[in-house]
Amino acid sequence: MKFEVLLKFLVVAFSGIILAAGAAGLLGGAWMTLSPASIVALLGRIDGMPPEELEAFLNLSELLMAGGALLLIMGFLGCYGAGRGRRPVLLLHFVLVLILFAAELAGAVAVFGFTDQLAARAVDDIKRDYGHASGHLTQFWAVTMDVVGCCGVHDYTDFIGSPKHARLKTFPSQCCEPDVAQAYCDSHLVHNASVVGCLPKTRELISENRRLVAIVVMSVMYVEICAMVVSMILYCRLRIKRLVVPDTT
Repeated sequence: MKFEVLLKFLVVAFSGIILAAGAAGLLGGAWMTLSPASIVALLGRIDGMPPEELEAFLNLSELLMAGGALLLIMGFLGCYGAGRGRRPVLLLHFVLVLILFAAELAGAVAVFGFTDQLAARAVDDIKRDYGHASGHLTQFWAVTMDVVGCCGVHDYTDFIGSPKHARLKTFPSQCCEPDVAQAYCDSHLVHNASVVGCLPKTRELISENRRLVAIVVMSVMYVEICAMVVSMILYCRLRIKRLVVPDTT
């Protein structure tokens, strides 16, 4: 009996962590949607934020809220299943966490194992779609380059041949020095700028913060693995208990 109580406590504890992460994501996404200017200020872009980049932040906030809502559901299922002793709910919680864990592993393998292929695909997308008025790719790259402090995948040459470059003969303002307006970021200025591409910049950031990255990744994996293990053990124990002592109600 004490072991079962301990299992329920552990399931609720790990599910509570997932629940808290979901609530943080949901609240963060709502904050970005309701007050995008404060997010811009937090990122150090208090002045001069183009409207398309603000729209991109709204799109990211929707993704953040969707992920937060999913984590909220997963955490609630774990807490409810453990507290009420509902085996189907515990099994559903286990399956959802397992799917999330598998998706994270698959994403990590894809990023680290196929970096060159993904980079080539990103360059092709830029040359094909960057600059279209209704394209989300332009918004995505605007925000990415602002946050990371980079230009393109490898460098400014990734934008040569894109719809926007073909139309205006200019490059994104992020590819030039900070004091250069987007309308004047031409071939001469961008060639003399020292802005690196997002791929080498990201590698540099990961290398400089590898200890913090490792701690975050291992912590997330630890919580997910522990949540799966304790929920499955509790599920099996409740199932055995039901078989030994059938429910006559």
